[in-house]
Amino acid sequence: MTTESNRNSKNDFAERHQIAEAQLPTQQRDKNVFSALSPEKMHDIIHEQQVHKIELEMQNQELRRIQLELEVAHHQYIELYHSAPVGYLTIVQENNKIVQANQAAANLLGVEKNLSLINQSFTNFILPDDQDRYYFHCQEVVKTQSQLTCEIRLKQGKTYFYAKLHTTVFQNADDQTVHYLTVISDITEQKETEKLLTQRVEERTAELKTVNAELAYASCLKDEFLANMSHELRTPLNTILGGAEILQEQVFGPLNAQQEKTVRRIEKSGKQLLILITDILDLSKIAARQLELFVDNVSVDAVCQSSLQYVQEAAKNKQIKLSYSFDYAINTLKADRVRLKQILINLLTNAIKFTPEGGIVELAAQGIPEEGVLELIVSDTGIGIDKEDFPKLFKPFRQLDGKLNRQYEGTGLGLSLVLSLTDMHGGSVSMSSKIGQGSCFTVTLPWLEETTEGSQEKCDDDVKTGDRHTTSLILVVDDHQKTIEMLFDYLVATGYHVISASDGLQAIAQAQSDSPDLILMDIQMSGMNGLEAIKRIRADPKQASTPIIALTALVIPGNKERCLAAGANDYLSKPINLKQLKQKINNLLPCSPDEA
Repeated sequence: MTTESNRNSKNDFAERHQIAEAQLPTQQRDKNVFSALSPEKMHDIIHEQQVHKIELEMQNQELRRIQLELEVAHHQYIELYHSAPVGYLTIVQENNKIVQANQAAANLLGVEKNLSLINQSFTNFILPDDQDRYYFHCQEVVKTQSQLTCEIRLKQGKTYFYAKLHTTVFQNADDQTVHYLTVISDITEQKETEKLLTQRVEERTAELKTVNAELAYASCLKDEFLANMSHELRTPLNTILGGAEILQEQVFGPLNAQQEKTVRRIEKSGKQLLILITDILDLSKIAARQLELFVDNVSVDAVCQSSLQYVQEAAKNKQIKLSYSFDYAINTLKADRVRLKQILINLLTNAIKFTPEGGIVELAAQGIPEEGVLELIVSDTGIGIDKEDFPKLFKPFRQLDGKLNRQYEGTGLGLSLVLSLTDMHGGSVSMSSKIGQGSCFTVTLPWLEETTEGSQEKCDDDVKTGDRHTTSLILVVDDHQKTIEMLFDYLVATGYHVISASDGLQAIAQAQSDSPDLILMDIQMSGMNGLEAIKRIRADPKQASTPIIALTALVIPGNKERCLAAGANDYLSKPINLKQLKQKINNLLPCSPDEA
């Protein structure tokens, strides 16, 4: 029975007594009121008293049960409070005095019994350097009225430990005193783990820095090796190809048929070696992300025809028919002209190499405006490729026929370069092939129709090659004697007067004493290099306007720009094409009075 029903019962009982008294005469109220009641009424009153007594007893039993449960719960709370693995403290906000603590808190703070903590100031256990942190932590708890955490160091006897505090604030209902309820966790092991982890990260970072430095050094060594390899191979090639070109031009007299055939073989072998060197350097630059594209509006038709012209002799030697189809709706393409031509030449050369005599190699260019792409397609009637070998095609230094007695020459670099250069243009390469029927390679490039005229492709052959002033004095500077001899023979045979120097210092002296009309300056020389020599020659007012052509076998990014910045008027990379050299000389030398 509930407390409310008990209260109602009491009220009902009192009301009945009042009614009974009212029914008696006034003079009899002082007597025993129960004597005037009827037996039935008396029975009801007695029954009600008995019920009320039972109800009171039941209420007492309920109260005793609740009290017992509270005592058990309190006992359990005390047991849990003191046996908890974390420390519990109740701290007065005003003075930081501890008013309640469990045994775990005592153990953490290096005190034998928890009662020994009572009335001690909690701040006495905080290391001096962490006092301010705890102070601001408490301020934030009061300000936000929420549970906050704080990491500080607490004393533990003569040592200390790292603690994590979880603090809340509450107000005592009796005396309105504000208290902090603080939970203390020992995080020393966690901190030591973090310290070890941080130390390990620092060690690994240092190791990675060392490794990166070593990799950077190795990369520099590789770049230096490739540059030197290029220089050391291009320099003798310069003499070989230059000599072959001189002989083909019959500068020293006519050649018989056998001599012409031999010279062509020398030139062909030299050019094959030059292509190999160039391909290796290009792949290395691409791998190192050092290859830069010089994008412009390129005439697709001009690049296609120039590429076909380049491979025409190789096709003629195998009696292979070259076919060309061009979609004249195509005007220009945003691309690097040199690299686009390199892509086509590699594909055409590959097709000719694997096509038997009498076969057909076709180049087609077509635009697909609705897809915004342009396709350059090279197909052949060659030996074809097995589908299983498709994945190997574009890997560098890989050939499908790897035997020592390979029927087809090559290094396996061409298609790898095609894929890399196409990818740099934002395009893709696809292929199809059937054994015995031939192959088809398609280069797909992004293309937008141009409404303006594209840049005009200007071939080297368009430049005037006539000698403007063959009586001019030319200073040849090179530390490779064979190169000097080759250039000397060619220029003298062409009609120029020639003097030479083998290093930068000699070049400066020759320029001052002989006042040449033009200087051919090698860049990479022992002693003073060509760049420094150019700068010093330009510093002489008498030679400030003397034309200088930089010649170098060191083909690295930015080399041409450095030469021009030093004061050179033009630039040629070795091996030198003597026709190009002659054109540049004619363009730079002043016209004779008769030509002006």
